[in-house]
This record gives sequence, C-alpha cells and structure tokens, in this order.
Amino acid sequence: MRFARRHILLTLALPFLVGAAALGGHAPARPLILVVHGRGYLTRDSAMIRRQALHALREGSFGLAGDSLLADDDVRMVWYADVLDSRHRDSNQLKTCVRRDEGSATTISAASILRVFAVFASDLLEASVSGDQADDVRGVAGDLRFFGDQASRCLAEGRIADAISRAVDDGRPVVLVAHSLGALVAWSYLQHRGTASESQPPEIRRLVTIGSPLGSDDLRELLLDDSGPLALPRGVRSWVNVVNERDPFASRLLGRDSTGSQTRAIPEVSDVATQNGDDEPHELLSYLRDRSTVQAVLGAWCEAYAAVQKPRSTLSMPSPLSTNSASHIQNCGMRP
Repeated sequence: MRFARRHILLTLALPFLVGAAALGGHAPARPLILVVHGRGYLTRDSAMIRRQALHALREGSFGLAGDSLLADDDVRMVWYADVLDSRHRDSNQLKTCVRRDEGSATTISAASILRVFAVFASDLLEASVSGDQADDVRGVAGDLRFFGDQASRCLAEGRIADAISRAVDDGRPVVLVAHSLGALVAWSYLQHRGTASESQPPEIRRLVTIGSPLGSDDLRELLLDDSGPLALPRGVRSWVNVVNERDPFASRLLGRDSTGSQTRAIPEVSDVATQNGDDEPHELLSYLRDRSTVQAVLGAWCEAYAAVQKPRSTLSMPSPLSTNSASHIQNCGMRP
C-alpha cells in the first residue's frame, strides 16, 4: 500500500519535474564576446581589464538601446601577453608549438630579415633590462618576439584558438573583438587555422577590429610576411573595422582615393570611421565605449542571440553596416 501511494505521488509530480527541468536546465547558450587585447598589457590585471571592457560595452549599449544587455559572463578576455614574456614561457610548449608554415620559405625576404632582427633585439633588450622601466622594456621585447619568433606567435594565436574552442564546446556563438596588436594576432590565427584536423573551423559571427593597422599592405607583409590581398577570413561571417580618425595607428581596410571615395570593396567587410572625444584615441576602452564599436559588436551579438533563443522583448539597434542597406537590427531587448 505504501509503495502504491508513492507511485501515485511520483506519477502526479513527474509532469511538473519535467517542466521545471525544461524551463531551468536547458536554456539556450548566450552569445559570447571575446576581446583580444593590444600591446602593453604585460603587467596589467586581466580580471580588471575584463571588468572594464564589460562596463564599457554596457555603457555604450545603454546609450544606444536603453539597456545594458550584457550579463557578467558575456564578455571574456583573450590574454596572450604572458606567453610573449620569456620569464613565463614553457620551453616544452615552445618546442611543440610549431606553425604549419614554418620552414617552408626558401627565399630571403625583407620579412625574414626583420624576423631575425626582431628576435635578436628582443633578447638584447631583455638582457639589458633593469630599473623602473623593466616592465616597459620587457613589453617591447615581447612585441618583437611575436613578430620574429614563429613559436611565440603560435602560442599567442593558441590563446585565441583555445578561447573559441571553449565557447564552441559550450554552444556559445562568438563575436571576436581585436584591438591594435591583438588584431594582428587574430588575423594571423584566422589565416592559418583550418588544417586537415580542423577542416571546418568554428564559425565566428563577426570579427570587429579596433585601432588596427591591418589595412596597411606593406605593414602586413613586413611584420607577418603576408603578401596576399585582404579578404574575409574563412569561417567569419562579417568583418567590421572601426577606425578612430584621431588614432595614428589605425588604418582602413578598404582603399580610398584622394577624394575619399572607396576604390575597392571586399564582400562582407566594412570600415566604420569615428571620432570619439577621449584623450587617448588608440586606447582599448576608448574604442569599446565608442558608439560605432558598440553598434558593430552588439549588433552581431544581438543577431546571434535572436538566432538561438526568443527574446522577452524587442528593441532596435542601428546597424553598423549601412553599406549593406540594413537599417535596424531587431530582437535585442532581453535583459540579463
């Protein structure tokens, strides 16, 4: 009799338990914004920078949509400064992290000569480092090591690969934001991913480069030995390049003539010019607070959100891709 009563109670409760699990245990994953920092972060606190980046994007989002939109775990930093510091690197990792194209070059080029010089200069700088400027000097040495040492570059790119892999494992669509030197790291990674073991690289909803020098063909060839034309990287849906016109290190991706008219177009790639009022036009947080950056980043984030789950309300956010004739991005009114 006692068993029968328990069976009846379990039968009555089962629909409620299943419903609760469906509502609370299987919610679609939220999109993820991955921010790749630029140079000068060797001694910075990664957790603090992540919080500042999240706050900057929330601040810009509230100004555009009247809603901060982002939850605490919707923004993560891709941190690679430490792998360029000779004091923190694992020699075993360096031996195993060999780029697929390493050793393939048979001719001496300006880029290969520069790589040799960069490695030599980085070692020389670190050998002479001392005093109050030690961290700054090590940061410069790390920059040189990225350009000159293939294994170091491989380790830096690996941080992006790992972050994207974790997001994919969690079922989270990715918006990749890369600043300054981080844009070079991201571009190098995106150009070399897609090996035989990764025939279908994980999709990136949008690449957003900010304060990026990638638009300079000469610079890409000299620093990255990349002489090919710019194109949308494989597995990336769209690319928005935000250029602060007061930023001396940022360049457009699309060619312009003397009148400012566009002379070349790249499918699904666009430049967005801005003029934020901050004193530091090249600084990461200045870009993340900027209206154009917020439109580019959260526009893709909202589209990804709408694709994986039905939002609780509807707002409009202006699209950063006005050249694609999209006037608004809908369905982005959920509150974390």
